[in-house]
Amino acid sequence: DIFNLGTTGTGLTLSSTGTLNLTAGAAGAIFNIAGKTLNTVNLAATTGANSYAINSNGTYTTLNISAPAYVKFTNATTQTVTNAISWNGAAGNTPITLLSNATGTATTLTLTAGGTIQWAAIRDIAFTGPAPTVTNSFDQGHNTGATISPPSGGAGGGFIIGG
Repeated sequence: DIFNLGTTGTGLTLSSTGTLNLTAGAAGAIFNIAGKTLNTVNLAATTGANSYAINSNGTYTTLNISAPAYVKFTNATTQTVTNAISWNGAAGNTPITLLSNATGTATTLTLTAGGTIQWAAIRDIAFTGPAPTVTNSFDQGHNTGATISPPSGGAGGGFIIGG
């Protein structure tokens, strides 16, 4: 599914007070925000190889991400979120994955009110504004502007074979 807010006649209408709910279909969802300012955007949980691709700059009053979710931002774009975020994955197979589409080239997440992220895998994200509190999460590299704290023990096991 392709959601393109930069053109008209796509069957997608938004109002300044509306909420946009997105669900990634079998092929995922490509979301072209085209520099628009949106009120509330809810990214529903994804399954299997489904993902969200956010391909342009965007501003959101509220951006909600439900786990499990795989969200890929185009590198060198900026996503600005006005309200505090609360993005919560869970241990096991229900994390939230946030990354840039180009390894080593960050996308910027500007968080006007900070917030929290839990149980996430994060790569190539430059956080600006008040740093979010990021716990029980995995730093996949090239992140700035936030301290990403890993799960507190038990994860990964560790076995001695033949010892």
